[in-house]
Formats: sequence, structure tokens, C-alpha cells
Amino acid sequence: MSCLGDCFRRLKERIFGGSFSLPWAPSGTSPQFEKRREEWQKNCTQPSILRDFTEYLLHGTPLFEPTFMPWEETVLLQNFTRHANSYHRFDQDSFVSYLLTQIPGEEKFKATLVKAVPALWSLMVYFALWPFNATMEYPARGLAFPDFIRAIAFLCGRHSTMFKTWIDRDGVFNRKTDQPMLEYIFRALATSKAQASSSLPGQPAQLFSQRDILDVLNVSQPILNCRTESLNRNQLRPLASQLSSTPPELSHLSIRGNMLMPILELSSLLLQQVAKFDETSWPAALKDRISTAQKKLRHSEQVSYELYRLWLDHSTSEWNKASLGVPTLYDSLAILFNTFVNPGSLTTGKTQHWNTGKEKTLLILSLRNPDMSHS
Repeated sequence: MSCLGDCFRRLKERIFGGSFSLPWAPSGTSPQFEKRREEWQKNCTQPSILRDFTEYLLHGTPLFEPTFMPWEETVLLQNFTRHANSYHRFDQDSFVSYLLTQIPGEEKFKATLVKAVPALWSLMVYFALWPFNATMEYPARGLAFPDFIRAIAFLCGRHSTMFKTWIDRDGVFNRKTDQPMLEYIFRALATSKAQASSSLPGQPAQLFSQRDILDVLNVSQPILNCRTESLNRNQLRPLASQLSSTPPELSHLSIRGNMLMPILELSSLLLQQVAKFDETSWPAALKDRISTAQKKLRHSEQVSYELYRLWLDHSTSEWNKASLGVPTLYDSLAILFNTFVNPGSLTTGKTQHWNTGKEKTLLILSLRNPDMSHS
């Protein structure tokens, strides 16, 4: 029996190790598919890439699972349709009308939300158009459903699950942390120029734009089946370069204090609310950090990216030490935007597991890690 077991073990290693090909397994390519992929590369435009990205978020590919499950797509469509304007688009009024149904009934909560709406809507528009914010403009009649899907995918806490790791990924840009999202939030809210600073780490803005486009192309490129060898970073780089533009350098941007403060005030209330259900130390710890940022912000009319990171980000070593991550401003905002996928979660403290659909307690870090529990 031990000899037979050893034979099975070696067979398993050959199959799953890639050195063995089953005779009945389908090929990962075909002449027709290669032609389709070549045409895709030749005819790609920014709008077509966003369509492909939306398709991936909702339905996945033969290689990658979708960001939203089918039941979540149904909920999102219902919420979009019920609050859409007469053009069947989601505008700022639609946005406010939905969120007012999701927050606790206290007048203070409502007033704080309304005050934060301009900043919150800026986030929606930014992520609806990402990664082409420098060239694409907000649709005059509001966001179409695909735009809405892309914005909520980012803002409901799932950024780290949306992109797949490259074998040769950029070691200074880790999507498993909130640092990319904190950068995007800053860019979305920044409306004025700050004095240039030479101490900011990083690369030229155009390279960052190409980096983002590469990550989108990686998950949305044509795939025939699960055996298809996808195009790698070097193969996709010319296309990313062709599609990219040059956004402003972070050192040239700042956020007005009266734009950032309402976001921080709302985040504090959201954390206070979620602490009723989340018995971990995370809501209180993040609320303290945001309260400290509020105190410092009272003395600043403009906030540079350096200050923003100092107040609201964590060090790389802190990120590396935390297996589940550490909560940030992004997580507090995700509590609010999660209500688009899980209506009522902010008042009931109940949400649903992404994959299983089973009801679970709302925890601040469970929005990025659905298997997390109080234990």
C-alpha cells in the first residue's frame, strides 16, 4: 500500500506542479483567441478598458474571481435604480438620498453627513473614472451603473482583493495595504497647489499612472480559459504607456482644510457607531488617530501630502507587522460605503460574507477580510 500511495503522490506532484498535461484538457489558446487578443491590444481605448474592468468586477475571468458576488450585483442594481435620476443616472442628489436612509436617525449624524457630501461625492466620481482621472470628465447627467460599480468596489473596503499580485510586483507599492487607497483619496480631494516639496518619496506621476493601468490590464485582459497564459507586465507596458497621461505630482497638491475636516468628523461618528458592534480595539484606536488629525487640522488651511500621510497613514514597518492590516481613514469610510452592498449594516451591525452570503457581525477590518471574527 505504501508503494501505491507513493505512486499517487508522485502523480499528484506532476499534475499540480505543471510537469504533466492531461490529454483531454483544453488548450489555453487558439488561433482565433490569439487574433482576438491582438485586436484587443490594437483597439484598446480608455472607455473600453473601463468596460472590461467593470466586467471583471462583476463576473470575473477564467483566472480570477469577481469582486462582487451575483447576489451583491442584484442589491447594487436595486439601490442604483431606486435612487437614480430621471436620466437613469446616479448623481449627487441620488447619493445623498440613499445615504440618508442608511445612517442612524440622530440629527447630528445627518448634519455631519450632509456637510461631508461634497468630499464624499468627489470620491465617488474619482473612483468611477479611475485610473483615467486626468483625461476623463464626469458625465454631465451623472454616473451610469458601470461607473457606480467601479466606485463602490473601491470604496466599500475591497481594494486589496480587486487586483492580483504580479510575480515581479513593485515592492514599494503593496495593494495589500491601504497606502494606495490613501494616496487616491488624497488625489480625489486635492483641489489646490501646495508649495513644492523635494522630500516626498516615490516616482514621477506618469509612472504611477502606468502602474495603475497595468494593474487594471492584468485583471481585465482577454482570457480563453483557466489554462491561458496571460500577458505579463512587460508585454502590457507599451499599451499602458499609450493609455496613460500625466497626473499632477503629489508634491504639487494639497487639500483644503474645509474639505478634509467634514470627512474626519463623519469618520469619527461612523467609528463611534460601529464600536457598538465591533468589540475589538480597532474602532477606538482609529477614532483616536482621526481625532488627533482633527486637532492638527484646525491650525492648517491647506494640507500637503506629507502632512496627510503623517497624520493618517502608518509606517511601512507597521504595515509589515500587521497580518490583518491596521485600520485607516479608508476603513472608516468603507463602513459607510459598505451600506450600498449591505443595506442596513450601519444600524443593525449585520453584514454578509462576500462568498457565502451568511450573516455576520460588522467589524471594521472584516470589510477587507470577511473571515475575521471577534475571536
